[in-house]
Amino acid sequence: LNFLERVSLKKPWRILILLPVEEGRRVQASFKPLEDQIKWLPSFSPSKNSNLEDYCLGQGVDLVILNKADTKLDVIGLLALGVRVLSVSAFWEMFTQKIPHSEISQDWLTKLDLRQRDPLARRVKRLSDIIIASIGLVIAFPILLIACVAIVLESGFPVFFQQTRSGYLGRPYVLYKLRTMKQDAEKNGAEWAMKFDSRVTWVGKFLRKTRIDEIPQFWNVIKGEMSIVGPRPERPELEEKIIQELPFWSCRYLLKPGLTGWAQIKYQYASDLDTSEEKLAYDFFYVKNASFFLDLEIMLSTLRSLMKGSR
Repeated sequence: LNFLERVSLKKPWRILILLPVEEGRRVQASFKPLEDQIKWLPSFSPSKNSNLEDYCLGQGVDLVILNKADTKLDVIGLLALGVRVLSVSAFWEMFTQKIPHSEISQDWLTKLDLRQRDPLARRVKRLSDIIIASIGLVIAFPILLIACVAIVLESGFPVFFQQTRSGYLGRPYVLYKLRTMKQDAEKNGAEWAMKFDSRVTWVGKFLRKTRIDEIPQFWNVIKGEMSIVGPRPERPELEEKIIQELPFWSCRYLLKPGLTGWAQIKYQYASDLDTSEEKLAYDFFYVKNASFFLDLEIMLSTLRSLMKGSR
């Protein structure tokens, strides 16, 4: 069972924070919506309490969030008591299935081992990408044809929309979609896509809701520029400002961009820097935990959302 499932099956987790005061307050504030499922314990003070092990036993501590810089902490002693010990980053990951940008560092990156992941698994993923994309194009061709006719009848040509995106390792490539916006949608330059975007046509709203506009990207997958599952690619001209504020943004391109991804099933549109940072937190989780089973979960969740007609 994951952390959230365990919370729902037992009394509130009794958590002790061993962090600097301000950082500890930020952590508590971030999880305030779940305050009925978590009991934050009073701070441990060596001057008031005999020792940390006795304190944990007396308070019934389930989990300790520690400061990684604290090398004097007897982690083995806590583990021997059955107390789980986590860093802030690991706590975020286990509890919310995302990793905030503030928790990413060079040290975190050194623990990624993408090239050493099973070569067979990589080949299987590439083969499955080709098979799924090929079958998808064949099955979706009648729908694609009808969508093209609808676009022409409403707003004329062109039917397809081409846009440069950042791909694997940041390399640019041309992404293909059905056009869902008015022809002069970006006459003033690149803009963020929004959930209720006035630039989207009537037909385009339906195509976006059902994700029919994404069908041409199966061709990008077949060409090897994308995968079925991965972080969604962003436009280079929008990334310039993002990277200034979020230096580890490019970490998401350690994997191929995808038609769908962990951030897409967990969050909404990224329409500004703040929402991009939130989606990035889910991308970090995927980069660290990418696997066949996580990809399967993402694909099934995407199919469920399509059945509900949501995006």
